[in-house]
Amino acid sequence: MQLKSNLLLPLTTTQFTRLAAGAAALFLVACGEGAPDAGSRDTGGDSNSGASALVIPTATASTSASLESSSLEPGQALAASSSANAESSESAETLTPVQTTAEPGITLAAESAMPTAAQQASAESDTLAAESAQQTEKLVDTSVPTGEPATSAALPVPIAAPTNTRNEPPLFGPWVEHRHRLDNVFQRFNGALLWSDVANVQAVLADARATDTRIFLQLGSTQEWGWNFSNNTSTFTLAKWKASVDRFADDPVIKEDIATAIADGTIRGIYLIDEPHHTRWSPSGENHHHIPNSDIDEMARHVKTYWPEARTSVRASARTLISYNREVVDWQYLDESFLMINYRKWATQGQDKTIEAFMEREIAEASNQGLGVIGSVQMLIGAPTSEDEWWPDLANGATPQGKLKVSPIELQAYVSAFFRPRNTQGVAVENGEFRINEVMVFRWDRNNEDDWADPFYSDAMDAIVSEVAGY
Repeated sequence: MQLKSNLLLPLTTTQFTRLAAGAAALFLVACGEGAPDAGSRDTGGDSNSGASALVIPTATASTSASLESSSLEPGQALAASSSANAESSESAETLTPVQTTAEPGITLAAESAMPTAAQQASAESDTLAAESAQQTEKLVDTSVPTGEPATSAALPVPIAAPTNTRNEPPLFGPWVEHRHRLDNVFQRFNGALLWSDVANVQAVLADARATDTRIFLQLGSTQEWGWNFSNNTSTFTLAKWKASVDRFADDPVIKEDIATAIADGTIRGIYLIDEPHHTRWSPSGENHHHIPNSDIDEMARHVKTYWPEARTSVRASARTLISYNREVVDWQYLDESFLMINYRKWATQGQDKTIEAFMEREIAEASNQGLGVIGSVQMLIGAPTSEDEWWPDLANGATPQGKLKVSPIELQAYVSAFFRPRNTQGVAVENGEFRINEVMVFRWDRNNEDDWADPFYSDAMDAIVSEVAGY
């Protein structure tokens, strides 16, 4: 597990010496020995300041970008705006990252001497304050809505890339009930997420292996864990969850089959639980903390006692895991978080309402926590049909189908954004060390396969599948 630091950036020897000299000069000024020239005060950040100023780059959004084809271009500029739809849980921009020295996204401006000690002290004080403000602005998004964290303040700077550094082919596919796995899912997509029980897990693994489909597998059902669909009540306990997993490990043949599937890549990861922050897990229906982060890490540990090589994941973004005043933990066993995108999350939240700004703040937080990221698209909440940019073929019949509210072009834009190489601050850069290699579309069977058969959605799916196959 990678260690994280919450230390402030240290002053250089030059900065410390100048700051000390400046303090002395200000003392003399206060005693009447001189006064700084107000016209020479530096407001922080240009190359004429007396200290090395931290310059933190910002992304520049393209004002418009036409989506000229249905293929996915990793460097493609996308744009959009509008407002929201249904259930649960960026206009893309063209990024101009600056060259870096030490940390990604940070560069040092040149130093130059100030004319007088008093002027130098004044500029030094302003510059250091500006540096602190810039770092805070980069790390803290104060415009996030109630219940969402600004950032994990205890973990401000990632010191290493998380788990998304493996050289693996990308996966794309839907969430699906196991009984629908062969209904145009395993045959069509190279990835899927599904739950299984002891009675059918071996058949699921055999079908996945035969169709070369890599799966995220949930061991057991929410009903076993204490969730009652009929009356929406919960009696969830960690002990019930563990007992559900134990049933798979108690059968030595099944236990070995799962180990083999993990080793040969058929099982891409073990999916622990859906939205642990959700109030539905709380018996009162109000508590966001009924499944604390310490219990999530214990779930991951429990899985690894049987299958040490398993990669564990949870359907909640890194930022959501520390929202609602949830505890910040140093993850020891949880490997990955699901990052679900929908129109409302990027178009109505944050200071820069773009897809890329959404990706940057979410991936930066995952990096801070040492978690990899699995992409996910919420199909129930899409751009409104009044947005021509996302619904250019509306007159030709390209309309929302059933619960599919994300436009076909919007779907392609999201998948493209997920697969773009990025640095650990989430900024799209060529050969970036942070990769999202898997995108799961939410949900296949809930949205009804007949809806997916719509020619516009079907063509978009085929274009994504073809693009993924070409990586």
